[in-house]
Amino acid sequence: CEQRFPNNQFKPKFKPAAYGGKRAFAGQFQHMAAIGWTRTYYNAYPTIDYLCGGSLITWKFVLTAAHCAADPNNIPPDTVRLGDTNLASFYDDGFAQQIPIARFIKHPQYRWSRKYYDIAVVELEEYVKPNSAICVACLWREPDAPGDLMDAVGFGATEFAGSLSSTLQKRIPSTPGNAALR
Repeated sequence: CEQRFPNNQFKPKFKPAAYGGKRAFAGQFQHMAAIGWTRTYYNAYPTIDYLCGGSLITWKFVLTAAHCAADPNNIPPDTVRLGDTNLASFYDDGFAQQIPIARFIKHPQYRWSRKYYDIAVVELEEYVKPNSAICVACLWREPDAPGDLMDAVGFGATEFAGSLSSTLQKRIPSTPGNAALR
């Protein structure tokens, strides 16, 4: 991270449950991953439903939510897509990588009925190849969160009870980071 963000130019931003995001573009959030389920409907070509997101934390592991371990039919995800900011088109796929999931490791205390410990690690079948669209996330190493605002990023709903976005969305909230964490 020090090489990508010298002299503390990196100013993280965050707000939970942020709706109404704006389109993010290639290279902005290189750590973002889309977690998908390969489906074949009516003998058609396979399609992938991306229902969860995550962050690349090493070249072989993605951090995500434990509730992403299975879809509503209890089927586990089978693939991760990196370096793609529009899952519905091919125009930005030049540096994208699609990698099968080797295993999905949920926090041992996670229970579906409660959302505590809703964290998991996805191990990929192969190492990610770094490029201009894909890089591991920078992890905050200081004891306190920054006072600045933080971005919320993902492929989630852009409004309450809305459908999932096929484009990577970013939201810059108006609540300071430390206040949002309280």
